[in-house]
Amino acid sequence: MSLMDRRQALQTLGAFTGLGLLTPGERALAAEARRLLEGGSGAAATRVPALSSRHLETVGVIADIILPPSDTPGASDVGVPAFIDLMVEEWLDEEESAAFISGLDDLDRVARGRFGTPFLEAAAEDQRTLVQELDEDLASPQAPEGAPDFYRCMKRLTLTGYFTSEEGAALTGYRIVPGAFEGCSAVGGTG
Repeated sequence: MSLMDRRQALQTLGAFTGLGLLTPGERALAAEARRLLEGGSGAAATRVPALSSRHLETVGVIADIILPPSDTPGASDVGVPAFIDLMVEEWLDEEESAAFISGLDDLDRVARGRFGTPFLEAAAEDQRTLVQELDEDLASPQAPEGAPDFYRCMKRLTLTGYFTSEEGAALTGYRIVPGAFEGCSAVGGTG
């Protein structure tokens, strides 16, 4: 089974979501990011992206390789690139943001060295190969320093962005609060 198997990723992450492995702070941050991205405060329309258009496009390609569209929406279909852009700006500290952007640039350099073209202009199969190698490096105990940190962050943000979207959360079948909330209900039989 491939490390990039979509069904396995969905099942695993669905189980993680059900176990509540996101900390309360991460869940709150993801919810706030979704609210901003959906225009809840008008901030999404006026904010300047943290990533350049080229970096944002690269993020979209990588996210769609991690979670491609099939009978379910892909990462880009649910707004993962915009989510990641917001997280790079608002959640990662300056050092982490710089490392993330540097990782995107490094991926471009690797693609140029191997295929003679930047990552975005590489053939789709070559793009998948590079991302597959990053995924394998991430799982390896002898993971090279630097690149896995970028990819670890990229993958985590992709999965968080996907599964905190309305469509992604629906795929897991996970209900955060069972039943309905009735805040103003009468309490009978109290004395």
